[in-house]
Amino acid sequence: MNMAQRVAARVQFRHEFKSSMDIADLEQELLLHVLERVDQFDASRGNHEAFVNLLIRNCIARMCRESRRLRFCPPQGAQLESTDQMVQNEDGAFEEMFRSLGIADKDRRTLGVTRNPIDDLEKADAVEQRIRTLQRGYRQIARRLKTSNQQEVAKSMGISKRRMNEAMQVIREHFGTADLFQS
Repeated sequence: MNMAQRVAARVQFRHEFKSSMDIADLEQELLLHVLERVDQFDASRGNHEAFVNLLIRNCIARMCRESRRLRFCPPQGAQLESTDQMVQNEDGAFEEMFRSLGIADKDRRTLGVTRNPIDDLEKADAVEQRIRTLQRGYRQIARRLKTSNQQEVAKSMGISKRRMNEAMQVIREHFGTADLFQS
């Protein structure tokens, strides 16, 4: 308890705790963290003071991380919604919000771009068609290059480095004349 009080008195002025909790709440949080993990103490690995000190430091670090997270400390005036929240859909039924979110919402939230599976299939078909027009000795190499690097293909097929470089030259020239990915 003394250690929790001392640590709480030292860290209460950090900006993470200044506005969110008073010293008594901070002490209580630290003690609760210690009490939840006291059964993990192993006397053969060290003394109890070092163990409690470690637990308190971990608790402080966790609380600092949580205070920095946007959902624990939203900007002034911002209203955050959980995607687990129940909302009414177009049919009048209630469901979790994430079930009604579309691809555009996902891309906006993740700052990503979802690939169209139809485009991927069309590109794969175009690549396969281009491989079929290669000279016979290079088709198998080109197919394996779709899933492996040059060294792996050469090793698995027992091809020398020189032969692999020649094959790569032919394959590059063959694919270079195609406009497979022009949209």
